[in-house]
Amino acid sequence: MDAASAMPVRIGLIADVQHANIDNAPSAYGATRYYRDALTKVRLAAEDWAAQGCVLAVNLGDIVDRRSGSDAPEALARVLANIRSFPHVIHILGNHDLSSLPTASLDSLDATSFLPRFDAVIGPASSCDIPVSSGWRLMILNT
Repeated sequence: MDAASAMPVRIGLIADVQHANIDNAPSAYGATRYYRDALTKVRLAAEDWAAQGCVLAVNLGDIVDRRSGSDAPEALARVLANIRSFPHVIHILGNHDLSSLPTASLDSLDATSFLPRFDAVIGPASSCDIPVSSGWRLMILNT
């Protein structure tokens, strides 16, 4: 194994951002949700992915909270503005996204345009097979 193939592969992950422009409130489980503060957390995550040398990041869904109501597209725009410092993010749609965002907003989350640099195979519904390093593949199935 040569030195290049022994280098660690770093992939950033984030899930359940659930941003909304609403006051903090308890979740169904009793924990306080900080909906507006999600923007700071996303920005810090994106900065950390860049600082750590991540090759890409995956948002595992629920980028907006269903409580965002008619503000959901704007909530999405605010999150994306805070995550853009790291350009290689794959977005997987979550139930909050699907129930809150209009089709045009959902379509804007198709971040597969940068994947050709990885020789990725892009399938239907943004499923993809990404060879990220020698011997390592990231497979995303959007079922």
